[in-house]
Amino acid sequence: MDIGNFHHVTERLCPRHKTYTWQSNNKVIAIDRKEPYHVETCPVCIQEKIDKELAELTGEAISNAELSKSYGIFERRSLISPELLPASYKTFTINTDIDRSAYNFGLRMNDFYFRQEGVGNAFLVGPPGVGKSHLTIAIARKLNDDWKAIKKPKSVLFMPVNRLFQTIQAGFDKKDGVTRDEMMKLLEGVDYLFLDDLGKESTFSNHGNEASNWKQEFLYELFDNRKTTFINTNLNSKQLKQLYDPALISRMGKGAKNQTFVYPQHAEDRRELPF
Repeated sequence: MDIGNFHHVTERLCPRHKTYTWQSNNKVIAIDRKEPYHVETCPVCIQEKIDKELAELTGEAISNAELSKSYGIFERRSLISPELLPASYKTFTINTDIDRSAYNFGLRMNDFYFRQEGVGNAFLVGPPGVGKSHLTIAIARKLNDDWKAIKKPKSVLFMPVNRLFQTIQAGFDKKDGVTRDEMMKLLEGVDYLFLDDLGKESTFSNHGNEASNWKQEFLYELFDNRKTTFINTNLNSKQLKQLYDPALISRMGKGAKNQTFVYPQHAEDRRELPF
C-alpha cells in the first residue's frame, strides 16, 4: 500500500508496537553508508519521538516563562534610582573595617537566604550615606542571580518605602495608576522583598512623629503576610518604636534577631559634601 508519493506499507511489523512499518519508495544516500538504501520506520515510533520532543520543547518553554516571571521581576519591577542601577558587590568599595564587616554581613545573608534557604526578616541599620542602599541592592541582585543560575523560580524585589507610597498616592486620582491593592499584591507575592529606607516615608512628612494611619495599616498588612523581608533604615530601635505601632514593630522583627547589622553612628558618610 502506497502512502502518498514517498512511502509504502510493508508486510513487516515493528517488534515494539506490532504495527506495519513504512518504507521509502526511493533509496536515500547517507554519509555513514556505502550504498543507497530504503528508509524503513515504524509510524508509531516516529509519532512517539515527535510527541516527546514537543513535550520537552513545551516544558522548556513553560519553565523558561515561569523563571522569567520570577527572577525577571527584579529587573522589571524594582524601583532603583539611576545612581544605584550599577550597585553590586563588585562596585561596593571597602575603605574601612566597618565596610568590610557590612560586606561580610551581606554575604552571610546571601548564604542564609540561598544556600540554607532560610526564612525570616533582616535589618541593616545605620546613619544616612554609609552605603546601606548599595549593599541592599548588592544582596538582592546576587540572590536573584543565584536562583536564576540553578533555574529555580524565586522572585526578588527591591523597593524604596517612600517611593512605594508615592506610587500608591499618585494612583489615588488616576484610573491608570497603581492601586493600593495592586501594590500590596506585588509586595506580598515575591519570595524576597528588600525594603529600602524604612521610616523615611513618615519622618519627611511627620517630622519624626507617628506614621500616618493608612501607611501603618499598609505596612502592618504587608508584614503580617510575609515571611522574609530585608529592611534597611536610618532609624534605631527607639526611633522605630516612636514611629510605628508595637504590633507592627513585632512583625517587622520576625526572625531578625540574628540577621541584623548596625553601623556605628560615627561610620563614614560616603555622600558627604566636599566643603
